[in-house]
Amino acid sequence: MRSFDRWKIYLGVAICALTCAGCGSGGSQQAAQQTQETQQIQEKQEIEEAKGAASLIQNEDYQQYVDDSRYLSWPQIAETEAGYYYFVDDYLRYHDKETNQEVYVCTQVNCTHDSDTCDAYFDMRYYRYESGIWYYDGYLYLLGNEHGLTNYVLYRLQCDGTEREKVADLFSFEGEGDYLQSVIMHRGYLYYSLNNDDVLNNEYSSLYQVSCKPGSEPVELYQTNLERSYVYRIKGYGDGVFFQIGEYLDEECEQFKGSIWYCTDQGSASMIVDNAQRCYNIVDGKVYYTTDTSMNIYDIKTEEDSVFCELGMICDISYDSKYIYLDNFYGVLLDDNIPTDTRTVYVMTYDGEVVESWNIPLNISAENCLFGNEEYLWMIQQEEKTGETRRVLCAMEKSQMGTEDEAWTPWR
Repeated sequence: MRSFDRWKIYLGVAICALTCAGCGSGGSQQAAQQTQETQQIQEKQEIEEAKGAASLIQNEDYQQYVDDSRYLSWPQIAETEAGYYYFVDDYLRYHDKETNQEVYVCTQVNCTHDSDTCDAYFDMRYYRYESGIWYYDGYLYLLGNEHGLTNYVLYRLQCDGTEREKVADLFSFEGEGDYLQSVIMHRGYLYYSLNNDDVLNNEYSSLYQVSCKPGSEPVELYQTNLERSYVYRIKGYGDGVFFQIGEYLDEECEQFKGSIWYCTDQGSASMIVDNAQRCYNIVDGKVYYTTDTSMNIYDIKTEEDSVFCELGMICDISYDSKYIYLDNFYGVLLDDNIPTDTRTVYVMTYDGEVVESWNIPLNISAENCLFGNEEYLWMIQQEEKTGETRRVLCAMEKSQMGTEDEAWTPWR
């Protein structure tokens, strides 16, 4: 039976129950209870239908594999069918898949690409490209501060870097107060969370959605009712998004609890995992998430939860169709008993076998491992230039993994 037909039956039963209940004593109380039950059925049905619409839509779905931060969900790369867009310093660059070459995203003839007149130049005072770059329906999107004011807006532009226009106002801030915790783009919507920068006195934490169509206004989909909590790690899936809620259980911030939730694009939300301390990813209808000591699997369809493998320390995870990638950065960073030169990225099959590993210097930023798609692994490294530290995007072809040709190549 189709879910829509089941819903008509549920609704018909609820209407009959409400009609009969109103004929006798206590009818109002019973009617109120039936109304609440009907609403709960509807919300659950919406969630299940949204999860069921989870087939990948090319160039519309959240590009989870370029989520580089593990914590804030801010991507640094936007993929199209022909190539990849990314930023180096204040300039938008493009890597062509066919030629394997990088170019400035600039249409001007004889441009030297070293001034604010270049099409590829984005002044960080007005464009918050460190917050991410996204591709959807033939446009590139990024955040900014309109005229340098204390407000966040969503901009879109042509893929040649021209015709920049404002899509929507997101929020304004003055001094202490709201800050942007997590932001993604998924199926024509920008999803983002606003939290209070004083988590101990946090009165709210909210999940918002705004359409990518110009003139759109944000809609609050969900707000927590927990003290000392925040919404973060948003990930698109089906017709909605997963997200985590982090909650400090004491005022000293020594006890922490993480949970994973799912919210439809209509705002119906439910918790699916009650103990997810670290990162998570969604692969083929299953949620892979880490606790302090293990990686677990939650099956979205059957709602079964099981241990996939023991980790022994805190690890963050990502994936592609063949492998799971584990980065023990935080495990090394937080445990004084673990040598700092043991920071490692492990490559594991879906059978739990470790087939490759890389040692990475701990002084590289926490956001450095992009893990990659089917073709590349990405890494953000830091280098010194004219006395300043800048981030450089590096790539490794996956065909080179485990061979003598294995190397990280800067994309400049």
